[in-house]
Amino acid sequence: MGRGRERKSGKPVGRGGRSDRPRSDPGGAPPPRKPRRKPTTEPGRPVRGKRQQPEAASPGATDKRRRRPEAGAAQPSKRPRPGREAAAQPPRSRAEHQPENVTPGQLATMLAKAGFPLTPPQLKQLAAYHAILLDRNRKLNLTRILNLEDMVLKHYVDCFLVARYIPDLPEPLLDIGSGAGFPGIPLKILFPNKHIILGEGVRKRVNFLREVREELTLTKLDIIGRNIDRDFEYPVHGTITRAVESVRETLRRVSNCLMPGGQAIFMKGPNVDQELEDAGKKYSGLFELDKDIAYTLPNSSYRRRLVIYRKVRREE
Repeated sequence: MGRGRERKSGKPVGRGGRSDRPRSDPGGAPPPRKPRRKPTTEPGRPVRGKRQQPEAASPGATDKRRRRPEAGAAQPSKRPRPGREAAAQPPRSRAEHQPENVTPGQLATMLAKAGFPLTPPQLKQLAAYHAILLDRNRKLNLTRILNLEDMVLKHYVDCFLVARYIPDLPEPLLDIGSGAGFPGIPLKILFPNKHIILGEGVRKRVNFLREVREELTLTKLDIIGRNIDRDFEYPVHGTITRAVESVRETLRRVSNCLMPGGQAIFMKGPNVDQELEDAGKKYSGLFELDKDIAYTLPNSSYRRRLVIYRKVRREE
């Protein structure tokens, strides 16, 4: 057989019996292009590439497009989905979301029920602190507790309870991560002659603490605008934290500034056992657990733990 089969016409044929030349071009010339169809302008047929203009509505014809209701017109009620009918709820009062200022007299009554009868000057300072805290909280987000009873119980009374279990607070006492001033400011109001240091690394909160110190005319109150870490070596005899970080991490922070025999005080929640176990494994021989006091906030079911470590020796 030859290289390729030939039809009867004698022209070469490729594989599959198909001719090597296009069918439309027996002589090899390219096929002619079809002329483009001109856009029609017949009525009712759209012109491609041009935006169709809306036709004028005939008399009596209805426009099916959605229109905005006129002002004052009754709105059609939306049908709830089956099984998702929302229960009718009364409108919430705006007063429920508004933080409440407090007078010294109100504070005196509420604190007396918790067992803390403050003097008139102390009540005046606490009321002023409360007012500044609420006012600056709108921009600084210092606390999410805004209800008056909760603020008194969970902020002020909670801080005052430290003095009930540690009557002789060590000084200088360093409040690490003071934030809005808890527990340093309430403790300073309760112990005006104690030397207390507030450590805070966020600039806007540092400015807030300085404003409080000036407005309340608090003396022997130092404010350090930096994070407290192992490089901080200002000697103190006590440190205190309130739900800042784990016990192990805080002991690492204060290992250089806390003097031997000094106390590291932790205001914790009830579930702190694992933290104590981790800290004991890491810092055995450097810190020892001195006290672990479980208590409940007065007239409530809120449980707390006050944990106190004592530094045994200097870190080598």
